Amino acid sequence: MFDSSHFFFFLFFSSRFVTGLYRRDYSKVSNQPASQFGSKGTGDGQFNFPYSVACNSRGETIVADKDNNRIQVFDRNGKFLFKFGSEGPGNGQFSYPRGVTVDQRNNQIVVADTGKHRIQIFDEMGICLGVFGSKGNRDGQFSFPYGVVVDRQGNYVVADRSNNRIQIFNSQGQFVRKFGSEGKGNGQVNSPVGVGLLSNANIVVSEFDNHRLQIFEPQGNFVRMVSAGQVKGPCHLFVDSDDSILVVDDGNGRIQVFNQNGHHIKSIGTGQLVNPRGVCMDREGRIIVSEAPVLGGVHRISIF
Repeated sequence: MFDSSHFFFFLFFSSRFVTGLYRRDYSKVSNQPASQFGSKGTGDGQFNFPYSVACNSRGETIVADKDNNRIQVFDRNGKFLFKFGSEGPGNGQFSYPRGVTVDQRNNQIVVADTGKHRIQIFDEMGICLGVFGSKGNRDGQFSFPYGVVVDRQGNYVVADRSNNRIQIFNSQGQFVRKFGSEGKGNGQVNSPVGVGLLSNANIVVSEFDNHRLQIFEPQGNFVRMVSAGQVKGPCHLFVDSDDSILVVDDGNGRIQVFNQNGHHIKSIGTGQLVNPRGVCMDREGRIIVSEAPVLGGVHRISIF
């Protein structure tokens, strides 16, 4: 649990969700990256399995540098700004973080600390504000959380991967509800990794082992299937302000874009990306992708 004083909701911040931010004409997106940065290593600006990416209101890119057990922050040109975190069990430390997002109301950084089965909240400079969750399968516990996103009210939506469910917490980290169970049917989930929010508050979930995306109402009721049979091992995802869904199609080495009804809009990075893991869009509409091959190769960020 964490201090609720850090999470007062100001109506001013609701403007960050106004339609018009995070938008792109996908017909004009090249299959070739416009720029790239990063290499394998432990130094500042280097990566060891960058797994997830997020963007804040200043256009900075935040990277969950999984095997280096840290978060790194870069400016819009890929210049290293700062880092935080180290390996360990304490608050502000990590064990293979695989998910990161930004609370668009206040630029707070939210990290799925996957190996420690918890969610950690940081201010925009990397100071830990609080932690919730522990290992287990009871309400409020996790088994390898991956994706996380924050809604307009400050609620946290978490892909609880090995428990095959989605959990929702209020702005103080208190358990609210859960939905999903292991399986292949509508409304069931198998290894959920990515989560995103549509403008109507419906929740988009990517399932790594079921090779599909599903949409759910905020209460957890199944709405529709998206992209069944069109993606292989989908990882993290991002929803733009037009409700287009960008999902990492890891098994096919590309980013796929769908509308919320499942219509395919665009494939990006085919033949250019190597084991993409995370995707986000900055306020200029640039698509930012993390790449982290299992066996050697590139550890970098590509921008489209």
